[in-house]
Amino acid sequence: MGGIKKFELKLSNIDYSVYVIVGDGECNEGIIWESLMSAAHYKLDNFILIVDDNKLQYDGESEKVLNIGSLESKFKSFGFETYSINGHEVSEIYSVLTNFKTDKPKAIIANTIKGKGVSFMEHTSIDSDVEFYKFHSGAPSNDAYLKALQELIILVNNDIENYQLLQCFKI
Repeated sequence: MGGIKKFELKLSNIDYSVYVIVGDGECNEGIIWESLMSAAHYKLDNFILIVDDNKLQYDGESEKVLNIGSLESKFKSFGFETYSINGHEVSEIYSVLTNFKTDKPKAIIANTIKGKGVSFMEHTSIDSDVEFYKFHSGAPSNDAYLKALQELIILVNNDIENYQLLQCFKI
């Protein structure tokens, strides 16, 4: 999960950061927690875990599939410098990535909405225990893809016009 490579780099005195992005559903897997224990134990201060916490898995809502409780409290208990942010706000992501405060490994819980920004994809089908989130796997139709792309282009252009993206990256 990135920890072994960071451990090798740390021992070699090479200054790199390792970014690992996982979904909240992946946090049901034991190997995730084993890797996090190692990152904390070996003081991998440039290990940065980002969790896409959209509260959905392929087969339903995360807490119904396997409720693992508060990710934030778990990461803190493992010895991580932990943040919980709006994963759709570029300014929040930038702020946390540029203002770490400790020499601990970092965990960023990016609270997100699956399909955000595409009107017909946002949280589709999560109200039913029977129907899966239909855009989780597989590809949208060509028409749906083009419509989604148009909506996302408008969102990005609006962000650029509002300087949100430009200010974060000092462009």
